[in-house]
Amino acid sequence: MENIYGFTLLKNGVKYDYSFKESLESLSPITKEICIALGDGDDSTEEELQNLHHLNLRLIHTIWEKNLKDGAIILSQQTNIALNKIRSLYSKENNPWGFYLQCDEVIHEDDYELIKEDFKKASLNNCD
Repeated sequence: MENIYGFTLLKNGVKYDYSFKESLESLSPITKEICIALGDGDDSTEEELQNLHHLNLRLIHTIWEKNLKDGAIILSQQTNIALNKIRSLYSKENNPWGFYLQCDEVIHEDDYELIKEDFKKASLNNCD
C-alpha cells in the first residue's frame, strides 16, 4: 500500500514552539505527500516549512475566521480544508488513504510497518 497521504493544519508554529518539523519528519516516510492547511500567521512558520524541501509538502494558504469563538470549530474547519484537498487530488487513485497527524504529535519509526499493515487490512475489509 503506497497511497497514503498525510494532512494537518498549522498556524504560528514557530511563535508557539510547536514541534511541527519533527511531526512532519515522522509522517513523511509513510506518506506520498503531506497537505498542510497553513493559517495566516504572523511568524516565520512558512519559511521554516519551505526549508523542509526534502519532504513532499503541499501548503494550502488559509485564513482563520476571527469571529469564530470556539477554537474547536476553527481546528475542525482547517483540518477539513486539508482533508478535502487530498480527496480532490487523489480520490481517483487505487485505495487512497489519508493520515491525520496534529503538528505537535510524532510517529515512532518502529510503528511505520504496523501502520502500513493496518491500512492494508482496512483496504481488504473495504473500510473507509
